[in-house]
Amino acid sequence: MTKRPAETRDLQEIGRDLFGPLVNLYLLKLHARLLQTDPHRDRILFGLRAGLRIRSLYGTWLERRGSSLPHHAVLFKTSRLMAVKAAFKAVPDLALTALAQELDGESLDSIIRALLRAEVPSSELKRDIPPIQQQPLHEFLRRDIPEARRVRRHLRRQADLFADYVDAVAGPAERLILVDTGWRGTQQLLLERTFPKRDWAGVYFGCIGRADILGVKPQEMSGLIFDSPEIDPETPASALILHRHLIENLFEPSFPSVEHLDRSDIEAAKHGTEVKSPVRELPDPAYEGVIDHIEAHASDSPREIATAYAMTMTRLPDMIAAPTTADLEQLTLKPRSLDLGRTGSVSVLLPARDRYPGDSPQQRVEEALWGPGQAAIEFDGERRQRAQHALQARVTRQPRPDEPSVAIITRTKDRPILLERAARSVAGQTYRNIRWVVVNDGGDPEPVRDVLERSLVDPGRIVSRTHPESLGMEAASNAGIRTSASDLVAIHDDDDSWEPDFLEQSVNFLNRHQG
Repeated sequence: MTKRPAETRDLQEIGRDLFGPLVNLYLLKLHARLLQTDPHRDRILFGLRAGLRIRSLYGTWLERRGSSLPHHAVLFKTSRLMAVKAAFKAVPDLALTALAQELDGESLDSIIRALLRAEVPSSELKRDIPPIQQQPLHEFLRRDIPEARRVRRHLRRQADLFADYVDAVAGPAERLILVDTGWRGTQQLLLERTFPKRDWAGVYFGCIGRADILGVKPQEMSGLIFDSPEIDPETPASALILHRHLIENLFEPSFPSVEHLDRSDIEAAKHGTEVKSPVRELPDPAYEGVIDHIEAHASDSPREIATAYAMTMTRLPDMIAAPTTADLEQLTLKPRSLDLGRTGSVSVLLPARDRYPGDSPQQRVEEALWGPGQAAIEFDGERRQRAQHALQARVTRQPRPDEPSVAIITRTKDRPILLERAARSVAGQTYRNIRWVVVNDGGDPEPVRDVLERSLVDPGRIVSRTHPESLGMEAASNAGIRTSASDLVAIHDDDDSWEPDFLEQSVNFLNRHQG
């Protein structure tokens, strides 16, 4: 038997013991959300590249629990670049502004070559397209010159192909649910505006705010592990805002993102042919460790999964926000491949040396993909701690008066099946500043306790009380309200269900209409 190098073994152990519990909870939450979909009305789209691994892990997770992938869950050939191309005909200003924001600082020449690279051989690009003078992209595309006409033809053709591809993938489905790593929803926004006759939703590992392009934001999107533009002290996993590339490294396989479509993609979608990996994947020990954890622990109870995750969260946030040099080896993983039509890769951390005259350690800390990790390379002792603290403080959330706490009051009595459905509804809320007060009004306490222990609601946000004898609906409600100490109260009967954004929209409405 061939022995694996020590570094590979170490990364696989890190994937298994540190990242595995985090991914296991994510898959549990993803499963809870996807159970709410309608196989006839909805189509679940696992967006490439990350969707390939997410779907594979989810399939393994389901298999270990005696189930299988739902038939309405498919791989979806898309990317931010493809979304830009798809949107070019329908909403050109939105598409080009989104591309300019994503490639801020790139020359027009490199942007044009990135747009065409997937369809035009590099040798042909060098021969047929001369260097292009720097100017705004939208101005260049309005010019009547061969280079601009060529780019316009490519974008329009890809927009037409993508429209046919969406029809082939979606079929009769009315609602398309994107599953991906997430962050700001730029791709979702472009697809929403390009295909407004379909309902779109995003279910992501995490969300860091919402994209805002020309005053337009994506609609229904939620982060399952965290959903905040800043680090939320009550959600430890939001520390990943400082190092989201860690999650991208875990989920994204080692091949290029989708940059163009052709007719064969549409025919494959019509016939339900699975998307195949374009290249053989390179070894990825951290991801292999995650697979090991999922295979061993997918069938654990929700409580066991949440406990393992909580143990991970006692270590991981500090390793991300205030890493030591020893932590760097565990959290750097592989280089990040460039996307949006660009070739090559970039390291998460920069070498600790000047890149140009006037460069400095502080400049490298500001520009690195993982600032606190770069600070651990550049500085020692107190100076390192100060630099890391400053980076963390810059993105740490401060309490805001427009985000009141909400007490959700649920009365129940001997209806555990309904209560379990209500628990999924509460756990799925995108609004996080909640307390769930469950009043067992004279029923058997054991089934209630079992439901609460299995639920995906943060145990620290659950308050339960039991009445030995039933006090009646009104008295039980008032008892729950007296138990809470929140700014707002919402009654959620055990036989009710809410849409995921119900509380968020309700609180926003109240904030806008304060007397």
